[in-house]
Amino acid sequence: MIVLVTGAGGFLGGALARLLKHKGLQVRGYVRRPCPELEKEGIELFQGDINDEHALRAACAGCGAVFHTAAKVGVWGKRQDYFRANVDGTRNVINACLGENVPRLVFTSSPSVVFDGRDIAGWNESAAYPQVFDSDYSESKAQAEKLVLAANSPRLATVALRPHLMWGPGSDKLMATLIATAKAGHLRRVDGYNKLVDTTYVQDDAEAHYLAAMKLDPGAPARGKAYFISQGDPRPLWDIANMVLDCAGMPPVTKSMSLGTASV
Repeated sequence: MIVLVTGAGGFLGGALARLLKHKGLQVRGYVRRPCPELEKEGIELFQGDINDEHALRAACAGCGAVFHTAAKVGVWGKRQDYFRANVDGTRNVINACLGENVPRLVFTSSPSVVFDGRDIAGWNESAAYPQVFDSDYSESKAQAEKLVLAANSPRLATVALRPHLMWGPGSDKLMATLIATAKAGHLRRVDGYNKLVDTTYVQDDAEAHYLAAMKLDPGAPARGKAYFISQGDPRPLWDIANMVLDCAGMPPVTKSMSLGTASV
């Protein structure tokens, strides 16, 4: 089977492309920039913007499955940029799949699509989308997820996966930022906030994407649905941060500040 990974130059996308190659599939990557390290591993690259419909269709041609991991992430940036990349881009991926008769689409979503400001420990996939989102990223990913699930049909089987706080080998910007901030002496705990956080190892997230695609047969119960991805091992936030710092050979975070100071 030929498969395509959008965002193959990213953290999850790269791990997924390599895993699929290891599984014996013929892997293509859709990227914004040259990624010679992927080409050396036998992954065929198509370079273009997620809103370039012509380039997307060329990359999708002949594929048995598309894994759409490309997205604009983070909480800072222009609203229109999030919606252009995450909503318009996802719509273009769906149209490319339909135009090239791709039978399966696995979409990388986020737990933030159901976050309404309350603690969501113990929530499941029955949670509704909130009326008000905490960020443009969350809102744009929710709209994209809705598009993907609505596109499920006899022609195109779709599923959305919601991994949270990925970590592991590769270009992990979140962990790199944590370590760099600690090295600069700027990392502080926020008093009274040490919530349980569920993290996922990036290789396990990649495996979940692969397994989801393999389960999208006609009549499969996963079609048209969204699923949280969890390691089943939530831990206090600062325990996680200190474990990361320990692995980097650094001392734990001991300094703290009030929520009011942190919010300034």
